[in-house]
Amino acid sequence: MCLVGVLLTHGTSADVVQHASRAIAAVAAHDRDAVVQAGGINQLIAALKKHTASASVVAAASDAITSLAFESVRNSEAIVSTGGIKPLLEALRNHAKAADVVVAVTRALRNLAWRSTHSGKAIALADGIPALTEALTVHASSPDTVVPIIEAIGNVAFSDTESAHATALGCCIPHVIAALRAHAGSPAVVAAACSTLRHIAGPDATQCAAVVRASAVRDVSAVLRAHVGVAATAAAACALLADIAVHDPGSRAAIAAATLTTVVEAMRQHAAHEHVIVQVLSLLCNLAASADVAVAVADAGCVAAITSAWKGHSNSPNVAEMAIGALANIAEASADCSREVVSRALEQVVAACTAFADSDAVAGSSANLFNILAAGGESAAIVKAGGIAAVVGALAAHLGHEQVAEDACKALNRLATDSTDYQAVIAAVAGADALLKAIKLHADVEGVVLLACSVLTALAANAATRPTVLAAGAVTALEELRVWCAGGHDSHALLLAFTRTLAELRKA
Repeated sequence: MCLVGVLLTHGTSADVVQHASRAIAAVAAHDRDAVVQAGGINQLIAALKKHTASASVVAAASDAITSLAFESVRNSEAIVSTGGIKPLLEALRNHAKAADVVVAVTRALRNLAWRSTHSGKAIALADGIPALTEALTVHASSPDTVVPIIEAIGNVAFSDTESAHATALGCCIPHVIAALRAHAGSPAVVAAACSTLRHIAGPDATQCAAVVRASAVRDVSAVLRAHVGVAATAAAACALLADIAVHDPGSRAAIAAATLTTVVEAMRQHAAHEHVIVQVLSLLCNLAASADVAVAVADAGCVAAITSAWKGHSNSPNVAEMAIGALANIAEASADCSREVVSRALEQVVAACTAFADSDAVAGSSANLFNILAAGGESAAIVKAGGIAAVVGALAAHLGHEQVAEDACKALNRLATDSTDYQAVIAAVAGADALLKAIKLHADVEGVVLLACSVLTALAANAATRPTVLAAGAVTALEELRVWCAGGHDSHALLLAFTRTLAELRKA
């Protein structure tokens, strides 16, 4: 590639290197492979090292690296392995007050750290986090400059989660929040700051506490209200608040008080944006994990808003999973909440079990919701809507998934306990066969076995449904498991469960 040749031939001329780097950046924007194959990575890094004092060369070479690294982990890691991090950080320090250079370098660092643990760790190990924090401080008054700096910090935090760098990332928190507060009117700054704070705080409860102490709940709630109509900003703010709600339950009431009206409005305004809907549902799900907040969520009209938003994305398992999870937490709060969920969403939940039969997440969350509703006295509504067939179908389709199996068995046990009529429905949809298969696959998992055996015992005690349990081969299967358990498996509870179910089946 002739442009790379220019760098090789005229590498001592800053003007020539600058123009060649600009041209390479333009080519890399649409044909990165050609630049890489021609040795462009080595030459760009060499140019950075040789002309680190030249702002124009640094900016041009950084722009070319930005294009090469854009959403390419392979190219990013090649640049890092060739030694690209050190000269970029040196350039950031040497031209700390030059906004155009800072923007160019931090964009390059941002793209290098994108989804690459190797690159993110390399930046952190080279003291890149303090360098970026310093740049954020120097350019705090410029929204256009702080955006790529904050995004670079966020990508490093996301890709490098080692506790060794937690202190450096923690030092970023007040500066990022200060930028959020100073530029609250800029959707770009708000989205970048919320995403970065989430990447810093998301995996670490200690860091999350630091974010909360820095008044993030108040500030993020305020910018969410101010930018509710901007999809990227609304999604980023909701995602951060959702993570805070997980790590800091004490913040849930404050978040709910400040955002519920806005959240409903966000679902209305962004009905077509799946990403926004998923993040809003995640926030509602986490807020509703506290019963008192769940009631407030329901009172704010969120159940109707959830079902409406979900209907607009009926082909999305991600939306279904999050919607059902939120509805389950709301339903568990009170009998009134359960009734509202039943009246507005039950048929949708049953339909989702069929539509996303291959989704572990949808199957598990649906079974959990059915169990909660049954515990709240809504078994008749579940059965009428076809919920038993949905649960048995979920169990049969996800037998190997322990949590799904346990959730499904829990729901079936609740329903079987409620009525012999419901036992007949379980038997009619091949429930006994699915339960036996679950027991065989999870024979040493008490949560699955005890619940499944309880349902089978109820079916065996019912003269109308005992034949289906016997026809499924329950006696032979459970006897084998009982012998296996008695032969050395250290669980009295499992042995007792197998023995009780067998005793019921062997009654005349």
